[in-house]
Amino acid sequence: MDAPPAVASAATASAPVTTPLGRGVAILPAYNEERTIGPVLEGIRKAAPSFDIVVVDDGSRDRTREVARALGAVVLRPPFNMGYGA
Repeated sequence: MDAPPAVASAATASAPVTTPLGRGVAILPAYNEERTIGPVLEGIRKAAPSFDIVVVDDGSRDRTREVARALGAVVLRPPFNMGYGA
């Protein structure tokens, strides 16, 4: 009889997934996140320093886009707010 599959521990389950070259992309949807986007981006940089970060700014009316760009993220913005389906 085969052994049951191993269950990932919390540490490995939350570890960033990387490509064989150690690079990856973190894609974050954002809407009016000026006050919170900074700590989120800093956390990603700490956990996955080789990842590129893309923020999809879904029509924010605050400075989400500017803050994300200032912290080194690539920011994409659709022509209008697309909501949860974006």
